[in-house]
Amino acid sequence: MSLKDLIASDIDKVFLNTDDFCEEHIIEGETIVCSLDNDEMSQLAGGDEFGVGESVYRIFAKTSDLSDAGLKYMGYGSHIEVDGRIYTVTDWIENMGMTEIHMLVPILS
Repeated sequence: MSLKDLIASDIDKVFLNTDDFCEEHIIEGETIVCSLDNDEMSQLAGGDEFGVGESVYRIFAKTSDLSDAGLKYMGYGSHIEVDGRIYTVTDWIENMGMTEIHMLVPILS
């Protein structure tokens, strides 16, 4: 078994395992198994001194699951709906069968 085969197998068995790491989310009306991270990067967001901050979220999903659902690369500034909430895409990274989507949503304090 090649390294590429092992990585492809790990995507489903480890990284997108719904028992441990992931759950289903509705992305642009399609149910996708993914991980939604809103903790680590949100601490890096700025703007608090003006009473307006930005909360940063990341989605980790299988690239083929997104493309099978008709979802493909969205550039900076595009809007994407996740679980009924609209986010602004800041980055879309595809690497070794996984897609990482960086998004932000303004929060008024």
